[in-house]
Amino acid sequence: MMKNEQNNANGNGNEFFDFHEKVNTILEEQDEILNIHMAAIKEDAKLLQQESELIQSIQGVGIVDYDVDTYVGNLESFIRKKLKIYNLLNKKLQVFKTHLKEEEEISSKMKNTFYY
Repeated sequence: MMKNEQNNANGNGNEFFDFHEKVNTILEEQDEILNIHMAAIKEDAKLLQQESELIQSIQGVGIVDYDVDTYVGNLESFIRKKLKIYNLLNKKLQVFKTHLKEEEEISSKMKNTFYY
């Protein structure tokens, strides 16, 4: 019986350690996601300005002839850049969501363990 109590105590200690480790990871990831998100917004704003200039270069008054290949190439470049930015942000966000769920599960186990 003493051995079971000791195993339970060690298990609770491990859960407590896992919980704190997960919380620290979440806090670090939250900062990282916020930084990536802010950088994405700034980069997206720059790209939006450049896209507006691209549109103006083909739709402006008096513009009769434009290089459609250049337009298509530039548009494709903008799309690739945006996809890269937001795919990175999305990957980080999905990992973050997984860690939040794990933290909730550990927290729930700990509550059940320590309530009498």
